[in-house]
Amino acid sequence: MRQLFALIKKENYTFFNGWSLWIIGGSYIFLSTFLNFFMGGFFSLSNAGLYSFFSFQNIVFIFVCPAITMKLWAEERKYGTIEFLLTQPISLSKLVLGKFLSCLCIIGFLLFISFPFWLYCTLNYNMDNLNIITTYFGCFLMGCAFCAIGCMISALSTSSAISYIGTLLALFLISFADFSRLLHLTKEQEDIYIRLQNSLNFDYHYYDFLTGQISLDNVFYFVLLSIVGIWLNIRILEYKKG
Repeated sequence: MRQLFALIKKENYTFFNGWSLWIIGGSYIFLSTFLNFFMGGFFSLSNAGLYSFFSFQNIVFIFVCPAITMKLWAEERKYGTIEFLLTQPISLSKLVLGKFLSCLCIIGFLLFISFPFWLYCTLNYNMDNLNIITTYFGCFLMGCAFCAIGCMISALSTSSAISYIGTLLALFLISFADFSRLLHLTKEQEDIYIRLQNSLNFDYHYYDFLTGQISLDNVFYFVLLSIVGIWLNIRILEYKKG
């Protein structure tokens, strides 16, 4: 565990002592504010659950999460330091998990800097705070899944730019793919097929959090995406090491 915490500390030190975090944080605030007020209709909606803010967080995260993960493995490979890491007395799973958890610290920080907006709304409007807390939890799980995918794609490339673009495209595909259209191919109309195909859709799970209807299948969807991303990251590094 000491090795794991040391790796997380190292990665966070790199973020918090450079310009990267502040550029990412500024981009997050700008995109969230712009979409909330100019696209989400903050003043025109019944906004007790901050729907205008959270309904665009998936789009904001699609652009922000690749910026968090793009350098994690790509620059290690570019500068040849990955060979040094892989020869250290620490398992690949701990290396991958350490970098992934450092990303989650950044996700937590980004969500934290939006708290003043929530506090302002709570003091001035009648807000559904339980719904807001539920949606924050959903955003964090979404960030976990997106970062796991970003870490995996970063391990495939030696270029941060290619890693960013690859992650961006992958997250767009995951977020906007509509598996319910498979109904037109299978011609099955039973409820079990409809529920199975809808359960593969990102919107089906994320928008449940927006309405405060958290359930185990929503949590499982994002946790499974995170586990698959981490597992593939480990497999890629094992292949590169071999």
